[in-house]
Amino acid sequence: MEISQDSIDVAKKNWNAYLRGHNAGHEDYVTEAKKFDKFYMGDQWSDSDIKSLESSGRPHLTINLILKIVNAFLGEQKKNRADLTFRPFRDATSDMAVLMSKLVEQILENNNFEFLEREVFSDGIIQDRGYFDVRINFDDNIFGDVEISALDPFEIIPDPDSKSYDPEDWNEVIKTSWVTLDDIEVAYGRDKREEVESYVRTEANSLSSDSVRFDATRTFGDEEGFSPSISDVDGDTATIRAVRLIERQHRELTMCSYFVDAEAGDMSLIPHDMTPERAQELADANGLLVYEKLKKRIRWTVTTSNTVLHDEWSPYESLTIVPYFPYFRKGKASGIVRQLISPQEQHNKYESQMLHVVNTSANSGWLIQAGSLIDMNKDELAAKGAETGLVLEYARNATPPQKIQPNNVPSGLDRIAERTRMSVSDIAGLDPFVGDTQENTVGGNVVSRVQTRNMVQVQVPFDSLNLTRKLVGRKVLELVQDFYSEPRIFRVTNSEDMRDPTEDIMLNVVGPAGELINNTSVGKYDLMVTTRPARDTFQSAQFAEGLEMRAAGVMVPDDVIIRNSTLENKDKIADRVASLTGQAPMSDEQAQQQQALAELEMQSMQLDLQKTQAEVQEIQSRAQEQFAKGAYLIGREQREAVEMGMQYNSKLTDMRQKMTMQSNELQNKIELAKIHSSSKRADSMYGTMSKSATEEIKNRTMLDVARINAGSLSDKNKPSTVS
Repeated sequence: MEISQDSIDVAKKNWNAYLRGHNAGHEDYVTEAKKFDKFYMGDQWSDSDIKSLESSGRPHLTINLILKIVNAFLGEQKKNRADLTFRPFRDATSDMAVLMSKLVEQILENNNFEFLEREVFSDGIIQDRGYFDVRINFDDNIFGDVEISALDPFEIIPDPDSKSYDPEDWNEVIKTSWVTLDDIEVAYGRDKREEVESYVRTEANSLSSDSVRFDATRTFGDEEGFSPSISDVDGDTATIRAVRLIERQHRELTMCSYFVDAEAGDMSLIPHDMTPERAQELADANGLLVYEKLKKRIRWTVTTSNTVLHDEWSPYESLTIVPYFPYFRKGKASGIVRQLISPQEQHNKYESQMLHVVNTSANSGWLIQAGSLIDMNKDELAAKGAETGLVLEYARNATPPQKIQPNNVPSGLDRIAERTRMSVSDIAGLDPFVGDTQENTVGGNVVSRVQTRNMVQVQVPFDSLNLTRKLVGRKVLELVQDFYSEPRIFRVTNSEDMRDPTEDIMLNVVGPAGELINNTSVGKYDLMVTTRPARDTFQSAQFAEGLEMRAAGVMVPDDVIIRNSTLENKDKIADRVASLTGQAPMSDEQAQQQQALAELEMQSMQLDLQKTQAEVQEIQSRAQEQFAKGAYLIGREQREAVEMGMQYNSKLTDMRQKMTMQSNELQNKIELAKIHSSSKRADSMYGTMSKSATEEIKNRTMLDVARINAGSLSDKNKPSTVS
C-alpha cells in the first residue's frame, strides 16, 4: 500500500515532536518515577546491594516510612471533597448559575470523580505528576456526554517549553502508548490498520524498538516475549505485537471567522465547514457582523512513527489534559516521595547495621588452642557456639576456650537512625508526635493542635489540588456550553429533598414564546472551589451539630436528626417519626382526598353565601315594598307599614353582616387552597413542560444558531481517539 509523501511528512513531524519531549526530560522522569513507586510499595533496595549484603551474610531491612507519610496525605485528601459552584459573571443569571452548578456536579458524580481524583492525587504525590483527561464521548449519546478519566503519567509528555501549570499556556501535549493493530482498526478503520501493517513489514529492519514491538520466536518455557534485536526480525513472518501511538494536541496559527455582536461585543467561532455565504446570511438575519482574525487553534494529530491515523482541527477549544503537580515552580514538578528517598535509604542502612551488630554479638567467635577440644571440632563450635547451655570439654593442661568479646553497637548509631526517621517527617511536613492530644474546639468540632499544625505545613499540595479542581471545572463548563446545546433532559441527584432523590433538568427547551429555556450556551460564569468533609464525616458532623442546636433551644425536627444518623433503615424510621408527630408530608392519595374535601367545603360555603345573598335581596325587596305602601296609606295602616319596613331594614343589616363574614371566610379558604396547591400546580406545569420537551427532543431539528453556539456538528461527531 502506497503512502503519500504528505502523510509521511505529518507522521515524521509528530514523531520528532515525541522524540523532542522524550529526550527533553520525559525519559529521565519515567525512570525516576518508577523508582518512587517502588519505594512506596516497599521495594527499596537495589539488586546489586541485596546481592552484596547476602554474600557477606548481612541483613537488608526495609522500614517503610514513606508508606505512612503518603497514606497520611491520601487520607487527608479522602476526608475532603470538592464543591464546584458557579456564579453569574456576564450574560448569565443567578438561576442559570445554580443550574450549571447542579449540572457540573452531576457530571462529576456520573464519572465517579472522587475515585478518579484520588488516583490522580496519588500519582502526583508518589510520581510527581498526575493527569485528568476531559473530553466528549459519543458511545451512549449521539450528542455526546462529558467523560473524565485518569491517565498514566508515564504516557503524558507536557510541553517541554512551557513553565506554566495551566494547560491554556501550553503549545502542545502528547499522549503516547503501545496499541495493537486491533485497537487501530477499532478506532480508525481497517484501511488504517492495513496501512500501518504494510509499512511496518516493509520497513521492519529500519524501525526503532521504540516504535514497534514484535513477538520473538519462542520455545516452551521462554520468558522473553520480544525480540532482543529488531534487526533480526523477519518483517514478512514476524507477529506485530504493538506499535507506538502518538496522540498530539498542538496549537497552530490559522485564520478564523467569528460572529460578532456589535452591541455586546461577544464573539462566536464560525464552524470551519460553514460556507462564507451561509455565514453572511446568518449574520444578516441576526444582526451580527462577520469578523476574521488570526488565532491559535488546536490541531489533533494521531500517528504511528510513519503513518497518519487522524489529522484534523480539534472539536475542543482547549487541550483535553488537566495536570496535577503537588509542588510546581517554573516548569518543574515534584511530589512527596522524591524528597524522602535519601533519608529513607539512610534509615534502612542504619537499621540493617544495628541488626547485623545484634546478630553477630550472639556468636562473636572463640579462641581455642589447637587440638584442645575433646567432644567437638572447631567447625562444630563455630556452628553451635551461641547455643544456650553449651558445654565445652577440653584437654588437660590445655588453654581453656575463650569467647571473643563481641563488638558493641557503635555509639550514636541508634540516635542517627532516629534522626533519619525524624527527617522523613520533617521533610514531608508531618508532625511525628501523634500522641499529642491537646485539643482546640473550632465550630463545635474538636480539632487537635497537631492536626492543625500539620495542615498548615502540607497546605501546598492541597492548594495545587484545588487549582486542578478549578481547571477541571472550567473544562467541564466549556464542554457543557459547546456540546449540551441541544434540547435534552438531564437527571441530577436532588440533595435538598431526601424523599425525592432525583430531579429532571430541562436544557435548551423552546418556550411558548419561542425563547430558549435554560440555554446552556449563553453566559460567562465565575467558578468557586470549596472543600467539605467526605460523605460519612459530613453526615456525622451534621448529626452532631443538629444535636447541639437542639440543646441550644433550636427546634430541629426529630426526623431531620434521624436522617443524619448512621442508623440502619434511618429513612424509614424518620418517616415513621414524622408521621407520628404530624410532620410527614402527605401522600398523593392523601393530598387528593384533602383537596377533594376542601373543594366540597368551599362549594358548600359558596352555596351558603349564595343563599344568604338571595335572602338579602328578598328582605331588601320586602322593605322597599313596605315603605312604598306606607307612602300611600294614612293613619294606623301607614304606621304598621313603616314599622314593618323598619323591621325588614334591621334584618337586612344582620343578613348583610352574615354575607360579609361568609364571603371573607370563603376568600380565606380560596387563598389557603392556592398556597397549598401552588407546588402541585407547579409540578403539573413542569410535567407538562417536560412532556413538551420530550416531544421536542423526539422531533428536534438542528438549527444553525445552535450549531454556531456549539461548534460544527461534523467536528463534534468525529470519533474520539484511542485513549
